[in-house]
Formats: sequence, structure tokens, C-alpha cells
Amino acid sequence: MELQDLDPDALFGRVTELGVLLRAEGDGLCYDAPEGAVTPELLAALRKHQASLLSILGAGVERRGPVTLQQGRYLEFRHDGAPEIDNVAMRFTFRGALNVTALRAALSGLEARHESLRTRYVLADGQWWQEVLRARPVDLPVRDLTTLPRDAREAEIERTSARLTTTPFDLSAGPGPVFRLLRAEDMRWVLLFVMHHVCCDGWGLTVMLKDFAALYAAAASGRPDGLQPPTQPIEYALWQRENRVTDERRLAYWAGQLKGAPFRIDLPTDRPRSAELSGRGDIVLFGMPAQLRRQIEAYALRHGTTPYAVTTAAFGLLLSRLSGQPDLVISVPCANRERRAHENLVTVTGMAFGLRIRVGEAESFAALAETVARDTVDAISNIMLMSEVAARQAGMPNVLEFGFNYPNTVETEVEFPGMTVGIEDLAVPAAAGEFYAGVLATGDVLSGYAEYSTDLFDRETVEQWVDAYRDLLCEVVEERASIGG
Repeated sequence: MELQDLDPDALFGRVTELGVLLRAEGDGLCYDAPEGAVTPELLAALRKHQASLLSILGAGVERRGPVTLQQGRYLEFRHDGAPEIDNVAMRFTFRGALNVTALRAALSGLEARHESLRTRYVLADGQWWQEVLRARPVDLPVRDLTTLPRDAREAEIERTSARLTTTPFDLSAGPGPVFRLLRAEDMRWVLLFVMHHVCCDGWGLTVMLKDFAALYAAAASGRPDGLQPPTQPIEYALWQRENRVTDERRLAYWAGQLKGAPFRIDLPTDRPRSAELSGRGDIVLFGMPAQLRRQIEAYALRHGTTPYAVTTAAFGLLLSRLSGQPDLVISVPCANRERRAHENLVTVTGMAFGLRIRVGEAESFAALAETVARDTVDAISNIMLMSEVAARQAGMPNVLEFGFNYPNTVETEVEFPGMTVGIEDLAVPAAAGEFYAGVLATGDVLSGYAEYSTDLFDRETVEQWVDAYRDLLCEVVEERASIGG
């Protein structure tokens, strides 16, 4: 299609693909562009649609570009029943002399630095686009709770946390973030920070936290932050388009790996399964002592594998015991940072893959963990969007109802000058599927979660499964785990 024939929305996105940055100056339209990017055809299209383009810019849009593969996945498979499932909520507790002015400047700097934090998503000409809005100072409401009795104060912190955590985002307006600052005591402040998952994955969260700390330190001291410019999501999306690989070799790998696989796991439910889950859910949090973590690491070293493989294989064995199925497929996420240039990118780049766990074919638990490790490496080497695999795989859904996560890219240890800071993940009472679990190495211990659909399961049932999982890991490290038991 000729450029002049595109509607203004699509043309606005196309100029970004060409590396052209439009801006309004008075009643005129100006641009900055790489050499050779502005052709006579493009100039004619810009003149034809100047009024509409100025209107778009007047709405606060800085630039527009195509969405990434992962952003497209969120837009295509939105959780309409419980959209808050995609919220990422954190609670910072600062103890010490907080500089509120520096904090506000740091949050504003964070949004200015990372375009994903000020991007909205629009559908134009049959295609999804990301629109980067102009940076502006953040809205940071501050509420003083110090006049309340202690119990009422703590209850208000929890109420405010729960309300913000469960408020869904309108992606056409922007996925946040939303901030609230609560003064709990003279030297204790609580910052609530909530955004949509399309902004950031686990790797990006680590990048963002480090940048946040550096920006606060710079604002408090008046010195430069020393941060290098990051890669932005639009540039990542354009890179994906130029380097996307959907080859027959990868498709052949998944066809062979998933041939004959069962994509449903029939766990015993407390209520009958309905045709479609509502998205309502809950989370059971659990911990494992430092001794068990050391034992898992020692077991993995002894058998030439990894803690990820041990904990994932144990989860697969648990599901096999609960369902009676010797063969199952679970969803496992992968950080998927392909190049060093993408390491400081804040957006969602992760992809999930279907990990097949053939419990019935393993001679021992050690052999099962070894197979999980090998199959994971192969899967990452052949990583594709699950929807692309499902399009070629009979009976495979676009989203699997069961999954396990062992994130090794999230680091929440950051320093703010003159203060100690604690960072908590706030659980969202919703579920992306029937049953997902995960284990995270935190300090000297392992912390875990089990996210489940309340349409199907009672909390007591999931708590029993969590206890069984912990007991199973103890059996593993003591070399007592039986595949058939």
C-alpha cells in the first residue's frame, strides 16, 4: 500500500519504523530523521495527513511503533474476566529519613527513562501499535497515617495495598504505573507501586529497581545518575521484525516433542470444571528453610543438574501423583533476552514454552530431573510463541492451565542512601489458569507460591498440595523419592 493511502494512525506508526520522529511546532509539523529516510513519497503523505498527525501529537503522543511479539500476546489473550491478574504490585517500606522530593524526582525520571512506563496500546488499520506518551512529572499522592492508632494505621496500609493491587488497567489509556506514598511513622514510609505486566517482566523488574535506586541517589545528592540510555520497546519490536525466526526446524522440534502429549491435567477438583474459568483465584505463599535450600543445591550438584531442574521435576511428579497421569505438559517461562543490547530493556520479553514431563518413562527421580534440564535447554534453543506452536499442534491450547516458575533473574536487593528498604510482591487474588506454582531463591531460603483458580479448588486443598510438595522435596534430597510412589 502506498504511504499516502494509509490512514493517519497507520502512517504515524510507519514513520517510527523508518526512524522518523515527528513533532509539532506551532501549527506546523516537523521531523528528525536518519539520512535518506524522508523520501518525496513520505513528504507527500505527511503533507496530506498533517492535520490528523498534529492532532495525534496534540494528544500527548511522542511516537508510535509496532508492538513486540510478547506485547501482542498480552493484547490477544487478555484476561477479560479478571484483568487484574496481569497487575504487578510492589510495596516498598523505607525506614529512615526519606527525601520525598527526591523520591518524586526519581519516579518521574524512571518514567522518562523507560518508555514502557508511559505507553498505551491502540488498534489501528487492523494492527496493534504502542504509543509512547510524552514524559511528565508523576502523580505521587502522599497520605499521612501517623495520626491514626497503630492497628488502624496498619489496617489502612493493607486496605490501600489491596485496592490498588486489584484495580485493573485500561491498556488503551496506559498500563501505569500507579504510585501511592503512605507515611506510617516518622521514619517509616510505604510506597505502593503497581503496573501492568506488559510494562515489565522479571528481568526488566531488576533493571527498573536498580535504576530507581540510582535515580533517587542522584536526586538526593544533586549528582548525575551515571546511567546509560536503555533500549526501548519500539526498537526491540523493530529488531524482532527484522530477526524473527519461525523456521521449520523449530516447528519440527515442537511437533516431535509434543506428539501425542496430553494438554490437560486432571487434578481432583473441589467443584466441577466449567467451560470457561472466571479468572477468580487466590495465592498460597510458603517458605522453605535455608537447610532445605542447601540440600536441594547439594543434590543438584551431586547429580549434575540444577536447582531449577530439581524443583520443576518435583512439581511434575507431584502433579503426576495427584492426577494419576504419567505424562503431562506444563507452562514454563523463559526470560528470553537474546542480545546484550537488550539487557537494560524494561518491557516484557519473556516467553513461555510447554515442558513435557514424562514421569512414567523415568527410572529414578535423578533421571527425571536430568531430562527436565535437557529438555529445557532444547526448548529455549527452539523458543517460539506458544500460540505459534499451538497453531500447528492438534489439540494444544494457546495458554496452558498449569505451570511452574523458577525465576533466577529477579534481584530486589537495592540500596537507598540513608535508609533501609524492604520490597514485597503483593499477591493479586486472581488466577491465569487452573494451578500455577513457583519457587524463588530469596536470601538464604526458598520462598514459593501456589496460584489457583477458586472456581475449582478450595484453599485447604492447595495448602495440602503445598505441604506435599515440600515433603516431596525432602524425599528427593534424602534420596527417598520414588517415581512410582
